Amino acid sequence: MSSENTTSENNLVKVPDAARVLNCTNQHIRNLIKRGEIEAYRPGYEYRIPKTSVHAFLERTAVRAKAA
Repeated sequence: MSSENTTSENNLVKVPDAARVLNCTNQHIRNLIKRGEIEAYRPGYEYRIPKTSVHAFLERTAVRAKAA
């Protein structure tokens, strides 16, 4: 994640950084936030997303192979 859009406080990232990690659009990240699928904070006009929330989303949505 880029250091210019990353806040050092509490390991929070902005929407574009989360979108890069998940390889999706900024709007998709905002939709995930609105649906409650990714935790976020909005101290002003922009969302701040904990890195742990992005990684937790990836874990929850991972597709795993079925055991034979």
